[in-house]
Amino acid sequence: MLDVRHREALKARPTIWASILFCCVFFLAGGANAIDPAAADQLLSKAEQLKRSDFDEFVKLLNSIDGERASLRPAQRDHLTYLRAWERTYAGEFDLAIPEFKSLIARPIDPVLRSRATATLVNALTVGRRYDESFKYLTQLLDQLPQITEKDVRSQALGVAALLHNQVGQYDLSLEYSDRMLNESATPWVLCGAAQFKFDSLLKSGRLKD
Repeated sequence: MLDVRHREALKARPTIWASILFCCVFFLAGGANAIDPAAADQLLSKAEQLKRSDFDEFVKLLNSIDGERASLRPAQRDHLTYLRAWERTYAGEFDLAIPEFKSLIARPIDPVLRSRATATLVNALTVGRRYDESFKYLTQLLDQLPQITEKDVRSQALGVAALLHNQVGQYDLSLEYSDRMLNESATPWVLCGAAQFKFDSLLKSGRLKD
């Protein structure tokens, strides 16, 4: 005949196994949700490719990466923050994007990402007609330019300089920055943007013939 302690141990056994099973499932689920750093880099790179060609898919991809934010490395989280602010800028949500860019560039981040974020911030401020702030951050951006070797990043900086000077009627400077864009890179979106800024400046300044 079982003594009292033995009977109590048998009763408790299912509860103990259930607890062990729960812990195993919990930790396995946590491990499954953690994204590999190399996979995160690939997803962020894919988002960069999609942002100008398929905005809806770009947003869906950002949402999926955002779900793994806790697993990302600091530089990857910074990149994701930049892309989220870029998304808001593209959608015309300047009041939301501008503080995000300012917060990002106030931190010690990768110099290339800082230049990209500052350029997009200048773009958002310019389109929002906040010209004083635009020139403030453009000055910072152009000061950083000698340290940037990536042609498309340099072209992005020159592009927002062309845009800002075009918007305030300084067409000669806008043309100068547009020509520098054309000389910097052969990337299609860069060439398209440079041609647009150049055409607009020539048209507004009365130098474009029929």
